[in-house]
Amino acid sequence: MKKNFHKIINIVLISTIVFTFLNIVPVYGSGDFEIISVVWGDINSPILASPGDKGLPLRIYIRFNGNYEINGLYGLLSLPEGFTDIYGNRTAISFYYGQIYGGSIIGLTFWINVGENLSKGDYHAELEIKCLKYTRSLYETKVTKISQKMDITLVIIGRPNIVLEKCSETISYLSYSKFNIAIKNNGTSAAYDIYVILNPATGLLISGTNKWYIEKLMPNKSYLITARLRSLTTEGGIASITIIYKDLSGRMYNNTYYIGWKTSGIESTLFTPLNKTVEILGGFFTELRLGIKAKLKEAYNISLSLQVQPPLQLISQSKKIYGYVKENDIIYLDAIIYSNEAYIGRMFKSLITIEGLDKEGKLYRENVEIFFIVIGITRIVIFDIKSTPSPAPKGSTLLLSATVLNKGTSLLKYVNVSVIPSYWFTMVMNSYTYIGDLPPNSPTPFT
Repeated sequence: MKKNFHKIINIVLISTIVFTFLNIVPVYGSGDFEIISVVWGDINSPILASPGDKGLPLRIYIRFNGNYEINGLYGLLSLPEGFTDIYGNRTAISFYYGQIYGGSIIGLTFWINVGENLSKGDYHAELEIKCLKYTRSLYETKVTKISQKMDITLVIIGRPNIVLEKCSETISYLSYSKFNIAIKNNGTSAAYDIYVILNPATGLLISGTNKWYIEKLMPNKSYLITARLRSLTTEGGIASITIIYKDLSGRMYNNTYYIGWKTSGIESTLFTPLNKTVEILGGFFTELRLGIKAKLKEAYNISLSLQVQPPLQLISQSKKIYGYVKENDIIYLDAIIYSNEAYIGRMFKSLITIEGLDKEGKLYRENVEIFFIVIGITRIVIFDIKSTPSPAPKGSTLLLSATVLNKGTSLLKYVNVSVIPSYWFTMVMNSYTYIGDLPPNSPTPFT
């Protein structure tokens, strides 16, 4: 009798377990979830969303008001036209893992791309919460699918965009003169805590500060800054203006502009470069010898220095001093310059500064312009050469294969590979293999 009793208990337990996994009931429209807050960023550090923003975190805070327990949930966010998740989908998904009790507040994070062509305004989206509700009793556990849909609003605001509208082009030689810098907010929202910083080049002196602060600049409004500058050079130079500002949420922006300026009040054609444009190799260190021809009668203790425009990098330059230079003499500056291969095809303005004494013993200084053009090169290597069969018996036919690689920085077009046999071999088929375009760093096998 005792054994039969244990069998009855086992049968009941097995039946209960089977019933647990089968008793799943879908329920839609439950009102146990409530949206507390929708914020771009985080509730402790919110940000503003603007057209064109990519990969913004959207945080949705939800309160669970049920009197039961759930173990994890996930949210499906159906996005309006112009929005996608970071993978390009119109439906974003976010998961929450862990036990959730009545009264709990949880956060779901969705990573969103905002379309560039959207206007500022409010956009409506639909959030669907899905989870499983477990109701346990002595003999069974009831599992219920919970699904609830709620509407949310995505707020898109404008974005500030402070640009350099215009600035003066000339600076007086050896005497201070006004130098105007005009900035403009051509964005669609106000900019705050704006700093304008003038970074002078060698030979440019500033009277007073080189940093200005503007508390706020509304859209389509300009602001004029007047500085007092003087030039110690005879032909100008290159300076930069950096603009730092924030939007309403505190997000910081940074723009840098490079400007060229000329010296007024003096004419200077006493030195000219032999070549106004010089080619350098993208992705390589380029050694240069830059020639300068003298047009003044005579000068003493002449030194040359090179100033390159970013993103070019000046690795080294010679420090030679020419004790005496007369008209039509050619003096040289040796330098090594590096440019990233990403700038192939672009041209950058740079300056050679010439300093020395004229025949009366007065200090002489002049800047001459030179332009560097970044070019690419091609370099072919062949490797992984194989022959089949190997070793090859006399009288057999060999099949040759290899890999060709362009180790340069420019595209090589119309590539044709041919095999020229030695005295001991005879071609039994066409030895030409047409490959076509051969991009840099793209191994291409041929047979």
